Amino acid sequence: MTGSSCSIQRILGLIFLVIACLGLAIAAAALFGQSMVALFIAATLVLFVSIALIPALKQAISDYATCRGPSRNCSVSTTIATLGQAASMVSATSFFLAGVLQIPALGLLSNYITALVGETLEYVVRALTYSGIAGCVAGVIIMLGVLTEVLVYKSCMDN
Repeated sequence: MTGSSCSIQRILGLIFLVIACLGLAIAAAALFGQSMVALFIAATLVLFVSIALIPALKQAISDYATCRGPSRNCSVSTTIATLGQAASMVSATSFFLAGVLQIPALGLLSNYITALVGETLEYVVRALTYSGIAGCVAGVIIMLGVLTEVLVYKSCMDN
């Protein structure tokens, strides 16, 4: 099985699904970042990317390379996808911690005595949310790198 019988569509679909999930996580956190539910939704989306989609993407790339057969001039690596997985884990952790800290922060804002502590926790929640968003943006950029690498590999093998 070489050449035209090998399809890159599964890889492209997975890359675009990863980017879409990370984009939704960014939107949820950016638009509704003060909502504990939105932060947990963002964390869930990013965990789905890290636990399910990135391993499936690595396997799809490996399967495609196997289908195309060996080459002295062309190679593709799944190492860059591992960077996306790491960025996703950092992002998911940030969103999850922000969601967890949102609970006591809101409770502490309920009276004048603990309001300063609650306000401080709100700043920590915001910082963690921005950290999660930054991790998602890094993941999107890494996925664009994976897309480029796969397309270059395909082009090289087609020639």
